[in-house]
Amino acid sequence: MNREVEVCTPSQLCESCRRKNAIGFKSGLVIERRTEVDPELSKFLAREAALNEQRPLDVIEVRSFVISDHVRELARKAAEAACQDLGLSLIRVRWFKEPSHRNGFFDATYPNQIWLHRDLLGADMVRTIGHECYHAHLHDRGRSVTNDEAKAAAYGARLRASDWSCWPWAVRPRFYEH
Repeated sequence: MNREVEVCTPSQLCESCRRKNAIGFKSGLVIERRTEVDPELSKFLAREAALNEQRPLDVIEVRSFVISDHVRELARKAAEAACQDLGLSLIRVRWFKEPSHRNGFFDATYPNQIWLHRDLLGADMVRTIGHECYHAHLHDRGRSVTNDEAKAAAYGARLRASDWSCWPWAVRPRFYEH
């Protein structure tokens, strides 16, 4: 339903507009229409939504129920194992689809969570979880998150190569029988 709204100038509000202002209207425009007219309001509402959802502003989240059960379970176990190994409190795994150029990330603003791209699976996902949990570990120890990419990558590779059947109690190398 498209309806035209007559807008009074702010300096000459009619009695009807004054009443509308008192119940959430501004100069005769409802909030949905105001976001079309006022880009700053749109940005503010987007920032507020991101803060309320505890996610970075540029991230488009994918709800966990969209991710298959076995992928979520592997992610949970890998994160729990990494947290146990690194001495972290449990970290929440969240999923995103944008920005698509990243496999995952840790944001120090929300230190109790890591983010994984929705398309990650198996060993690549486990490596990324280890990498991001290492960044969380650095943050937890008061160190810069971005300075130790090589160590984060090495820990991700260590978690990926570990014996997954030992999780969450230990992250240790696989032993193969010949």
